[in-house]
Amino acid sequence: MGGKWKARRGDPVDVYRCVIARRYCIKCGTDLRGQHVDANCPSCQHPIYDSVYGAFLIDAPPQEARRLYNMAPIVLYPMYFLAGLAGLWLAMTLISARGLDQAIDNAFLVVLLCGMLNAVVALVGAVVFTGRHSAAYYLAKYGNARTAIKLGVGLVLFSVALALSWGRFVAPVVEVAFAAAPAAVFLQRLGNLMRLVPNKKLAAYANTAFAVTCALGVTALLILLLEPHALKGSEPWGFVLVLKLLATLCALALGWAILRLVLLARRTLLTISQRTEDARSAEARALLMTDSAANNEQPEADPPPTEPAKKKTRNR
Repeated sequence: MGGKWKARRGDPVDVYRCVIARRYCIKCGTDLRGQHVDANCPSCQHPIYDSVYGAFLIDAPPQEARRLYNMAPIVLYPMYFLAGLAGLWLAMTLISARGLDQAIDNAFLVVLLCGMLNAVVALVGAVVFTGRHSAAYYLAKYGNARTAIKLGVGLVLFSVALALSWGRFVAPVVEVAFAAAPAAVFLQRLGNLMRLVPNKKLAAYANTAFAVTCALGVTALLILLLEPHALKGSEPWGFVLVLKLLATLCALALGWAILRLVLLARRTLLTISQRTEDARSAEARALLMTDSAANNEQPEADPPPTEPAKKKTRNR
């Protein structure tokens, strides 16, 4: 066959299976260019294939799934606390409300404030529970001049847009972004994690919750922008009230769905870690049995010639 073999365009590995793209070890941040993709990191001995392609958790060392399983309570326990707080707060506001419209307003406000409190939990979960990359990896990948310039340009553009829209648009945008954006990031990263298990059902579950979170954020922003212009008793006021009711019910259902999703993800990680450990133990036992059988099948050495045989040979 004539010609020269070429790697596929965009492939981080060449035809000799050496890393040619800018890839960093997800554990220690070592630059992997020039290393063989089937080897281990020269600094921490983590498999390079996992850092380049993101291998499935079922193929990763069992400590990886076990570590993520142990990190799940960092997200679960604050979510339990927020669920209890939201339920108690909703009950108190509904009891003290003087009418249906005031009850809906109070419930929407409670859900929005609980979403803003949940932002801290979601950010911690996105970093600790759903992330497989270490701090050294992010420092190596983003701690360079090119990334700093891009970040600076982005901050300048964001500041200009914020200054131009300062006033009635800024406060609603900040409130909704603080309540919805961290939850959306957490769900998107959780979906990617479940795709690496692989568990397509939970990945689709997380992606659906991500889409619902984005839709709720847009709805909440629309409510906060229309509310100052809707006079009580008018048609826009009724429309805003209906939107508040729907957003509140959807947010409560979404909170329950996210809690259930995290519980299922934790159970899946436990199953994967146990299955991986059992598989590795079975492989070790099979390898030990194979070595034992090979040792038993080795031919025995010929016994040394006896003295009479030696004498006969000399006589001849």
